[in-house]
Amino acid sequence: MGWREAPAASSRVPSRSSSPLARVAMQIPRAPSGAVPPRLLLLVLLLAPAIAWAHERWVPNQPRFPINRAFFQSMSGEVLVYSLGASLAIFGVVVLWYLFAPGLVDALTPVTLAAQAREARRPFLSRAARRTVRFLLDGPAEGAFMKRGLVVATFVFSRVPVFVLGLGALQGWLVMPSYPLPDSELGTVLRVVEVILAVWVASGLFYPLLGGLMLLVYVYLCAGYGIAGIDAIPVLASAFFYLFHEQSGEVNEKQLIGMRLSLGVGFFLLGLINKIYLAELFIGVGDQHPALLIGPQSMFPGLTREAWSFTTALGEMVFGLLLLFGVFNRISTMILSFVFGNFILVFGVAEVVHVYPIAGFVLLFFRGSIGTSLDGLVFRANVRLWSLLRGRSARLLYRSAVTLVAGLAASTLMFLPLLLITEVVPALDGTAVSARYHAPPPAPPASSWPPVDAPTIPLVGAPTPHADHQPRHGGVVTMSGDLHVELVVAPSGGVFVYLSDAVRTPIAPAEASGSIEIERPGEKTTLPLRPEPSGSLAVAGPPPTKPASYRYRLKVRGNSLDMSLAVPAGGTSALPPAAGGGK
Repeated sequence: MGWREAPAASSRVPSRSSSPLARVAMQIPRAPSGAVPPRLLLLVLLLAPAIAWAHERWVPNQPRFPINRAFFQSMSGEVLVYSLGASLAIFGVVVLWYLFAPGLVDALTPVTLAAQAREARRPFLSRAARRTVRFLLDGPAEGAFMKRGLVVATFVFSRVPVFVLGLGALQGWLVMPSYPLPDSELGTVLRVVEVILAVWVASGLFYPLLGGLMLLVYVYLCAGYGIAGIDAIPVLASAFFYLFHEQSGEVNEKQLIGMRLSLGVGFFLLGLINKIYLAELFIGVGDQHPALLIGPQSMFPGLTREAWSFTTALGEMVFGLLLLFGVFNRISTMILSFVFGNFILVFGVAEVVHVYPIAGFVLLFFRGSIGTSLDGLVFRANVRLWSLLRGRSARLLYRSAVTLVAGLAASTLMFLPLLLITEVVPALDGTAVSARYHAPPPAPPASSWPPVDAPTIPLVGAPTPHADHQPRHGGVVTMSGDLHVELVVAPSGGVFVYLSDAVRTPIAPAEASGSIEIERPGEKTTLPLRPEPSGSLAVAGPPPTKPASYRYRLKVRGNSLDMSLAVPAGGTSALPPAAGGGK
């Protein structure tokens, strides 16, 4: 909000009163500088992929135990309680920001000479506490620390792509490890492009043109790597930073809006998509790094991996919205910087590229209090209520406007996306679990898991992680996620696909669908698989008189499985025993 007095927008708006609450009502900016332009919002939403993976893709993410996918596909039980809690959190934060924070900052800020004299007479600890609260509530802070910090943060964020691009060119990925470069001429060209961009960034020249090129880089990442595009949100933030750069070098309003929109939407999607819609990724990371789960489970006994993933997602979504709104800016950016910094400590140097988003959060920390995205909504709601409810007190109208905006923000920006991602999206894209789905037993506490690199040890009272990989129908067993696929190619040409879960419990053919692609030199045939009473998906293919590649493309319990297998002449029965099913 900027904590500044603004002129009234209408003759019907009350004049300044000596009442603190009336003064709060007058602190709504008439032309909110932090409002997000609709066109810019549309641009980011179009560029941000509809489905997103994040950094969990490129750290070990193999689940140890079956995952209860039904948990994430119903707005009921724990999911409903958690979702309502997160929505109420957004509602409460917005209300606190507009109804209480301005008055508190006003009371803690000595403006007149007499107030400054009284402040100077207070004990040191009292003054320090008052300054800290004022600072954390985004109150005025024009000291040397903030000015110098802004200069340093601006320089670091403007140059941090040099490090990221250079490291990518050296290690063979584009901008982020999520985007490995192909081992081809295109990969070589992209390495050269990274070097050129790194040198350009370091030069500090022609930043607006560089911003346009960074936008193209982000579009390429989304087009070339599909649903992994969310991991490149810092690239989009840099693109807006460069695109709106001015000769003065000072961070301007357009740059901040673009950064706040990019990082806020990106962090929101990171939780919504990566930890709810694609929860296997995050849960798999937790399975490979039990320390991530041991702490929460020690504080909340009985916490399942599914609930841990969902609540973590809600935390990220809440902070993403706070970052987008601009409310409690300093607190939010401090916490987010700590979260991303902790990734580096937990996962090691593989996560060092997180200095990129951290640099963005730090810049917003030092230069973020120019108004919030909700200021305009609050102002217009207040004026509309004033015109409709003449004669009511300014205090009542302002509180009503804030409550209305807070309710709309909580319901449309938090609860509605959660409802869609749990109830609607799985039904639309075919990933919904079937009515016959039986949830697997919950995994044991993470503190009882054996080390990741230790031999598989059965745990008392829990399913054995991934059981065995031995063929049970004379075929070849492969795994995708925590699912087993056994492919049988009979000498007659019949193709049979048997499915089982992580502990080798058979999966009914009705819970799966897909096709088999048979490729021989100069010939490729795609055949649809159909459920058989024998418990397999099957199709009559050509006799395997010659070696061929059999590629299955399956949709099993909402999971996409895709793998190719080389089958010799005679079918899978011609394979030696080790090839037919050893680990």
